[in-house]
Amino acid sequence: MKKNRRKNKKNPWFVIIVFAAAFFAVIINRYVMKPTAAPDSTVRVHFIDVGQGDSEFIQTDGKNMLIDCGESDEYEKVSEYLHALSVDKLDFLVMTHPHADHMGAMPEVINEFSPDQIIIPKVPADRLPTTRVYEKFLDAALESSADVSYAEAGQRVVLSDDASVAVIAPLSAEYKDLNNYSVVLRLVHGEDRFLFTGDAEKESEREMSAGGKPLSAQVLKAGHHGSSSSCTPQFLKAVGGSYAVISCGDGNSYGHPAPQTLANLTDCGYEILRTDLLGDIVFDSNGDGLPVLVSQEGQHADS
Repeated sequence: MKKNRRKNKKNPWFVIIVFAAAFFAVIINRYVMKPTAAPDSTVRVHFIDVGQGDSEFIQTDGKNMLIDCGESDEYEKVSEYLHALSVDKLDFLVMTHPHADHMGAMPEVINEFSPDQIIIPKVPADRLPTTRVYEKFLDAALESSADVSYAEAGQRVVLSDDASVAVIAPLSAEYKDLNNYSVVLRLVHGEDRFLFTGDAEKESEREMSAGGKPLSAQVLKAGHHGSSSSCTPQFLKAVGGSYAVISCGDGNSYGHPAPQTLANLTDCGYEILRTDLLGDIVFDSNGDGLPVLVSQEGQHADS
């Protein structure tokens, strides 16, 4: 005798609800998930989207370094980003140069995250800005307990047993353009290399290329937001990178990045990553010579 088997028909509304939940889960993961901390023994490098400005954060299992922090109105973004990584104190804070789009939020960063050391470029007194933004930075730095020092080419900052940052530039004491005083840093972790150039322009790039200091890096933070004043072919070839990160604002009035800069990067074999198109950009460095581009959730970007 055959048993009657009831067909298990799915309610169409159930299917729709399940599909919708999966869809929104993907959206939430892509746009809402907070940045995650680096695994043990991994150095994680964050290029924080601060609009038309610069901010990078190097996270190790030893010490942490923040390089620039965008305009003053980007402070909340930077603060929330660091707190999401369980960071409530900085070991090193670097001001690449005294332009507001790189250091406008520093007074608040100094007050909240109490850096042990603040590194700044040595700029002649007659070239220093007289803006209120810069004055507020000086007040906060001098009133803090931080050791404030000038960056010197060849200086090395140890972040962990196998990760350090070296100062590459500036190499001269006098420049016409304040951008060329930018502190250029090279992170070395095992076989991995990152080069952070602030707003360094062609003059500084020429000095670095001819200066005999190591420039090679798999990941380059393109100078001056991808302006035509930076990223000369000679310099790009000296770096020999695989990725170029351009930090710029969506629809910015400066036209960054410049078409010529994009062409130079492409011709030199760089994959271009832009914060105005991608938001925050994160790399994991395992020290094996191949930094891995990851998303905020810690997943490979191509997965």
